Amino acid sequence: TAVCSADEYTAQAATLADALVGKFKFVPKLQTLLDQADLDWSASQTLVNLTAGAIFAMFGLSAIGIGMFVSLGFGIGVLIVPLLWINFRRKRRMTKLTTQLPDLFEMMSQALRAGHSLSGAIQLVYEQMPPPIATEFAQVYHEQNLGVRVEEALQAMANRVDSLDVR
Repeated sequence: TAVCSADEYTAQAATLADALVGKFKFVPKLQTLLDQADLDWSASQTLVNLTAGAIFAMFGLSAIGIGMFVSLGFGIGVLIVPLLWINFRRKRRMTKLTTQLPDLFEMMSQALRAGHSLSGAIQLVYEQMPPPIATEFAQVYHEQNLGVRVEEALQAMANRVDSLDVR
């Protein structure tokens, strides 16, 4: 018999989660929320884990004699509270990113005036600025190094961030 490594087990679980809940319309929106919160989680795996946690909490509390409504409320809380935390983290990151925009524009304009190319200015941003703006510009820089036009990479960043100020 073959023994699965931890990575293989995780990949199998993610595939199963995608098959179970990946077809729901809200899964891509949750994945965008997770990406904007800078969490490297799969939306479908997150939903499966939260649902399983809620079910175990409800049945566990019911098994020890807690009332049905309290158990149900606690189970719903186990499902909802992490989603609220993810949304809070997303909002905090997007606010921080927006407040970094003036410094970003100043750095890029100085780099361009100093004779750097646009690609070089993007590289300076991701190397010298703090996250989250550095993280986003690192992805732009790597995408354009892989052959994506700079305009398309910047547009993809604007779509990822989904902020009017970034657009």
